[in-house]
Amino acid sequence: MTKGRVIKNYNGYYYVDAGRENLVECRRRGKLLKAKILVGDELEITELGQDKGVIEALLPRRNQIRRPAVANIDQLLVIMAAKSPDPNQFLVDKMLMTCEYGGIHPTLCFNKCDLD
Repeated sequence: MTKGRVIKNYNGYYYVDAGRENLVECRRRGKLLKAKILVGDELEITELGQDKGVIEALLPRRNQIRRPAVANIDQLLVIMAAKSPDPNQFLVDKMLMTCEYGGIHPTLCFNKCDLD
């Protein structure tokens, strides 16, 4: 079995980066039909050849957020304009609380500082 990370989920197909040149297009096995597989999840897959494979196991997640639905986040940047448009403090607070709840340490970045 090969370990990899889900890069893209499209219409029931999961595109997994297994450390090779091309992504491996995978489908779920019967025992994983009810499991929620997110972009960023680490998996064990069996390669079938010609860049095709089958997902065998879903490895434990370090963290996840619901919107957008992603898992195993290493870094999260919250980027806001300092002026034009004025920053939405409610949105910044909401993003920071989502990160805190998910166990993610965000970086807050303000651009357009020359306009303020």
